[in-house]
Amino acid sequence: VDEVVKIKSITSQETDLNEYLEEQGIAAWETDLAELIVQLGHDRPSHIVVPAIHRNRAEVREIFLHEMKNYGRPAP
Repeated sequence: VDEVVKIKSITSQETDLNEYLEEQGIAAWETDLAELIVQLGHDRPSHIVVPAIHRNRAEVREIFLHEMKNYGRPAP
């Protein structure tokens, strides 16, 4: 296995599961949008219910522009 998709889970944050999986060569992707913003921003959640509340729209836009270009292919 080289890639997994995770659901939102505070337990995986508390146990540093993503970091462990990365050390094992496994990419772990979040399904929750706010968690994905935190993940792509190389950040920590700022709120238990809304993890990316500390980011404004411009910051989220920059995170996506910078990080998402590394994945997938351009739109036709």
